[in-house]
Amino acid sequence: MKSSPIPTSRPADRLPRDRRIDLCYVIGILLVVAGHSGVDSRFASTALFRWIYAFHMPLFFALSGYLFRYGGGSGQVGAGTFARRRALRLLLPLVVWTTLVFIPKGLLSAYAMRPSELSFSAYLHAFLYPADNPIRPFWFLEVLFEVSLAGYAVDRIVRSRPAALAAVAGTCIAANRLIAPTGGELLMLPDVLWYTGFFLLGAVACDGRTWLWPRLARPSSLVFWGAASLVTLRFPSHAAAPFYAAAGILFVASCAALAVDRRLRLPLADDLRRYTFTVYLLHVLPVGLLRGLLYPRLAVDPALFSALLFLSGVLIPWAVGRMARRWIPSFTAGGRLSLRLLGL
Repeated sequence: MKSSPIPTSRPADRLPRDRRIDLCYVIGILLVVAGHSGVDSRFASTALFRWIYAFHMPLFFALSGYLFRYGGGSGQVGAGTFARRRALRLLLPLVVWTTLVFIPKGLLSAYAMRPSELSFSAYLHAFLYPADNPIRPFWFLEVLFEVSLAGYAVDRIVRSRPAALAAVAGTCIAANRLIAPTGGELLMLPDVLWYTGFFLLGAVACDGRTWLWPRLARPSSLVFWGAASLVTLRFPSHAAAPFYAAAGILFVASCAALAVDRRLRLPLADDLRRYTFTVYLLHVLPVGLLRGLLYPRLAVDPALFSALLFLSGVLIPWAVGRMARRWIPSFTAGGRLSLRLLGL
């Protein structure tokens, strides 16, 4: 059965799936949609927003690094093949969806939270400065491509030695903290440093998985890392951000490990895992349209409308993915392209 995750490097036909990682992805994508479900700029000052944004994106890069190592790391495939696969998985949907959305968003700029100019220079700018992409969450696709290449190169240079990977990860994260990026830099290169650190730490965690997972499956670990992740709400700190991110990642991993250890049946979560990348690619469309066109015309409580945005951002792409998997043929070139653009 073909899966549709947030992009990874694991050859699914060679290794057994790790349900703990699958559940981490499901929790992560729910956090992503929740973080994008605010109705206005005031949402950014809420405790929920600050907690989610302390760790949810480092989580995905750590998971990608984990699966990179789980699939054999740089020794599994040549550099050219690896880059081509990552480009098809990440850059192809980035370019196609950005192009499809660019013109209508420019025409409807007056209704958007982030107005955009309709010009070729603005179109080119969206790729050179990923934070300004008309589909703002798509910065992740471009940065993950960069981070994947950087992680591959580091893994090859240090010959996959965990201690060396951890040292490079710490250096990357420390360098990012010294630079204090704004997110608006060319190719988001300072952010690439930050996320490369978590990618490499994910690879190190994979090497130590037989020690790590049993400890994360303890209820005490869940409580400890959950409480640690909440410290960011009381003591926000630029310097301490790596520790808050790590606490949040370990909290999510502990939730997943405990669920698997207790053999919880979570059929909806298991099914959603097949469509997490689809949800990531498509959730901005229903969320953006409802927020931009419907919310200003309704006298609705912001919290209630945010809940509606969250549900639409999860359920509509999930349904689209299920229908596409059922109705789009995978044996034709056009069908395969369509499925790839939908994250399937």
